[in-house]
Amino acid sequence: MRPSICLVMSSPFVLRVFLQPQITELAKVFDITIITYEGGEDVVEALNIEAEVKHIKIERNISFWRDLMTLIRLYFFFRKKRFSVVQTLTPKPGMLGCVAAWLARVPVRVHWCLGQVWATKLGAYRFILKVADRLTALAATQLFVDSQSQLDFLIAERVVSPAKACVILHGSICGVDCNRFAPNPERRAVFRKELGIPETSTVFLYMSRLTKDKGALVMADAFRLFASEAKDAFLIIVGPDEEQLLSSMLTVMDGLQDRIRIFGVTSTPELFFWTADVSCLPSFREGFGLVLMNASAAGIPAIASRIYGSTDAIVEGQSGLLHSPGHPEELAELMLRLHRDPQLRMRLGHFGRTRAVEDFAQEKVTKAVLDRYLDLMGPAAP
Repeated sequence: MRPSICLVMSSPFVLRVFLQPQITELAKVFDITIITYEGGEDVVEALNIEAEVKHIKIERNISFWRDLMTLIRLYFFFRKKRFSVVQTLTPKPGMLGCVAAWLARVPVRVHWCLGQVWATKLGAYRFILKVADRLTALAATQLFVDSQSQLDFLIAERVVSPAKACVILHGSICGVDCNRFAPNPERRAVFRKELGIPETSTVFLYMSRLTKDKGALVMADAFRLFASEAKDAFLIIVGPDEEQLLSSMLTVMDGLQDRIRIFGVTSTPELFFWTADVSCLPSFREGFGLVLMNASAAGIPAIASRIYGSTDAIVEGQSGLLHSPGHPEELAELMLRLHRDPQLRMRLGHFGRTRAVEDFAQEKVTKAVLDRYLDLMGPAAP
C-alpha cells in the first residue's frame, strides 16, 4: 500500500505557481490529496496524475469562529484519511493544517515557510501573526524554508528552531524550469513587434502581484524618474491588481502611457522574460524571489530590493543588482546603469543563466524534496 500525502493551501494560485513540479515528483511515491478552497482539478488533469481534490475554505483574514470551524473540519478529515504526511504552505493554512494534523496524530507534518507577512508589520498585528507562525513551528515535525537568509531571519526572531528547520539544496520550493525559460530570440522579436516595441529599445519587466508589499508603487515612481533620462525604454507590468494600485501607478507615471504595456495574470510568464532586457522586483518582503530566478534562467539580469529572500536569488554584481527597499531613486539609478550598458546586461545575464541551471534546476530541487520526505518517514518509507 502506497503512503499518502495531503497538501493544504488556501488558494489554487499557490498550487499552479509553486507546486506543479513538486506534485509530479511526489506522485511517483505517494497517493496525493489536495485541499484548497476552490479549483485544483484543472492542475491535476493537466499533470495527468491521480489525486483527490478536497474543497475546504481557509480564509486569509483572521476570524476566530470561522477559523475554528475550519480547524475542526481539517481534524476530522485527517483522522478519517490517516495520511502519512501533511504538507502546508502559507501562514493560515500552515497554522490550521499543522495543528489539525498534530491533533489527528499525523506522523509527518511539514510546513513550507515562503515569506512572513508580519515582517513588514508593526504593533499588535505583527505580534499576533508572529505568534501564529510560532504555533505552526511547534505543531510541525519539519519546517522547510525556501531561502537561507529567510531561515537566518526566522531563527534570529526566535520563530523556528535550527534543529527543526532547514533549506533544501540552495533554496526555492520548486526550482526553475530552465528549458521553459531559456532565451528565445525568435519569440522575443515576434512579441516585441506585437507590442509595438522596437528591437533596439530597453525593456524592463515588473512581474508580481500589484501590492504595496511587492513594491508596485516604488516601481512606478522609479520608472517615472528613470524615463526622463531614457526616452527609448519601456516598462511591462504583469500581475493581478490585488490592492487596486494600477490607477495610482498610472497617475505617478502620467505622460508615459505610450511606453507602458500592462497585463494581468498570465499562464505564459516565459514570454515576458524573453521579451524583457531586465527584470525588476522592488519588494519589501520575499521568501525566495522565484521571479528573479526565472529572469536568470531566461538570461537577463534582475534588480531587486536588498532584503532576505531576494539576496538568495541574486548574487549582487554577478547576476543582478540590489537597492535599498523603498528607495525608488536608487532603483532608477540602477535601471539607468543597465540601460546604458548592454555589455553589463549580457555579463550579468550569462552568469545568472549558468547559476540557475547548476543550482536551481527544477528536476534537482523536486528530486531533493522527495528524498527529504522519504527520510522523514524513516522505516515507513516505501
